[in-house]
Amino acid sequence: MIIHSKEELTSFLSQLPKETDRDFEKKIVSLCTEENQDKNFYAWTEELANTEFSSESEEKVAFAAFCILSNIARRSFDRTKETDLINGYREKFGNHAFYKHLKLLCMLDNHVGLDHEEILELAYENSRNIYTNAGVQHALADAVATLFEENEFTPEQCPDKLWLERGMEAVLLAINFDSAYAKFYCTKARILSLQGNHKEALRCIDTAIDYENSKNKDYALRVGRYQMHAQTINNRLHNQLMRQQLQEEMTAQKEAYITEMQQRQEELETQTNRSRIKNMEFIGLFAGIISFTIGGLNIAQGLAGQSIIAVAGLIIVLMGALLGVYAGFGVILHGFRGKESVRNYIVFAMGLLLIVGGVILCLR
Repeated sequence: MIIHSKEELTSFLSQLPKETDRDFEKKIVSLCTEENQDKNFYAWTEELANTEFSSESEEKVAFAAFCILSNIARRSFDRTKETDLINGYREKFGNHAFYKHLKLLCMLDNHVGLDHEEILELAYENSRNIYTNAGVQHALADAVATLFEENEFTPEQCPDKLWLERGMEAVLLAINFDSAYAKFYCTKARILSLQGNHKEALRCIDTAIDYENSKNKDYALRVGRYQMHAQTINNRLHNQLMRQQLQEEMTAQKEAYITEMQQRQEELETQTNRSRIKNMEFIGLFAGIISFTIGGLNIAQGLAGQSIIAVAGLIIVLMGALLGVYAGFGVILHGFRGKESVRNYIVFAMGLLLIVGGVILCLR
């Protein structure tokens, strides 16, 4: 829409829908983005915004003109001018619901150093008061995305996931109200990425680029911003994959370390048990030797003067009995199976042979 005079601008603004309608904002934007707009357009708009009104229709025109000025400043990235407009017209238009929406957009443009919770609460309040306005719903989603990106929260570090849920709910409402508006999909992508769904976020960026009108004078700038967000999301995706890979490697190393420690613990326990059994066997062997020595001496003393063959036979019987006891001790320690059981059987057999041989000598 090209405006050719102040009177034509006044007529156009007087016929705008009510400020809470999405069409109000879209028609304001259409005036601000028109490439061939008259060179006096800004001066006419400023004059209308500064007009003192005495009726609702005059106030409607003046407020719409103020909205145009604010929109031009924001789209020109003139943050100082935008802030001056919001502050300068607060007393005049502060009672308008759409003024709070413009105030929110200004706060988002200059959010560094501001209270983030205050910005989010204002965005949420606006979204409740002007529920069916897609632009207002999108402003809440944009506020959530902007402030969370500013703090570079990961999904795990998110201080209040409720805001991410509110942001996603708001942007889905905005898309439902105006499904062809490109920027909504970009904001949806940003929130999806903040929630950790980076691949779906990248698909939403592609959708935003597809919906963007190449005839708009700020087409290159807007697509450039979409691509900037896509690069940020790609970086997050890469970092997420790197963290997952690192976590998997650390988990694998931890499991390998635990397995190795368990194996070493089992080996140590096995070696300890073997050493204990060996010590017990040696103790048993030494006890048998001592018993054999003492028993042999007692037999020799008790049978002094008897036949030396009978004495030798009794000593041999004693030796066989001790070997049998040692074999039984081995069975208690090792059981009936395994390499040690074969040795026990051999020792028991030797003991039995010695007993039989000793008995035979005693009977001769």
